Amino acid sequence: MVICLMPDRERLYKAINDRVDKMMKAGLLREAEELYNRGMKDAILAINVIGYNELIDYLDDRISLDSAITQIKQNTRRFAKRQITWFKGMKNIRYARSDKEVIDILRVLWKREK
Repeated sequence: MVICLMPDRERLYKAINDRVDKMMKAGLLREAEELYNRGMKDAILAINVIGYNELIDYLDDRISLDSAITQIKQNTRRFAKRQITWFKGMKNIRYARSDKEVIDILRVLWKREK
């Protein structure tokens, strides 16, 4: 059995947005600039990693930094949606909206095993 922690959409999107903001504060732009300045632009684009592609557009003066950050958040939400769709196709999966629900599911399963 798989237990999938699936918060409501508003909570999920807030978590994604907060995570991108933390990544930016932790130096994601600086990291992308270093790779870009080392001539690794094509390699970065080839691996298609959310965050780097958008920052490459910024470094190439195609979009503003604010637009890059907005796109990182949007693309991360799209990726999360694809993951959710993938999970929904699985059998033997239980969904939980919170850590408490995960614990409740585990308690029920544990009691069944006894």
